[in-house]
Amino acid sequence: MDGRIMIVGMGIALLWSLADQLTKAWASSTLSGQPSMDVIGHWLRFTYVQNEGAAFGILSGQKWFFVLLTIAAIIFLLVMLRRYQHVHPIYILAMGLILGGAIGNLIDRVRFGSVVDFIQVDFIDALHFPVFNVADIGVTVGIFTLALLLLLLPEHVWRQKP
Repeated sequence: MDGRIMIVGMGIALLWSLADQLTKAWASSTLSGQPSMDVIGHWLRFTYVQNEGAAFGILSGQKWFFVLLTIAAIIFLLVMLRRYQHVHPIYILAMGLILGGAIGNLIDRVRFGSVVDFIQVDFIDALHFPVFNVADIGVTVGIFTLALLLLLLPEHVWRQKP
């Protein structure tokens, strides 16, 4: 095992966490203290929020719980990238997105004690999603992609033998 898979996964994670941090810096400088900015009517808007908890502010104020949980998740993801060196490229992409999202939100929690969220989606008036960020998109898309890969493809397809 030459470690190239881990390097690719970490490269994806680095790029995703960089995109997350750049968009959060933009949101902080542009949206903080301002009313919501409509992007596509009321369906998509930018709304600046400092979230001290998880989605919907769950466990708000539990900074160190989330820091420790995220560090454990990052270690687990790195171990999984290292362990599975011969896998489908979509597995590497999914793991990189999840890892990048975890790193992006961890940076915020350690630096600021909260996570900057700014993307608000309201497709259905009765359904109010929490405001989220690019890191959250990476985690969500990565987990969904990984679940589809593992559920829909036979193991011999996604886990290639050396």
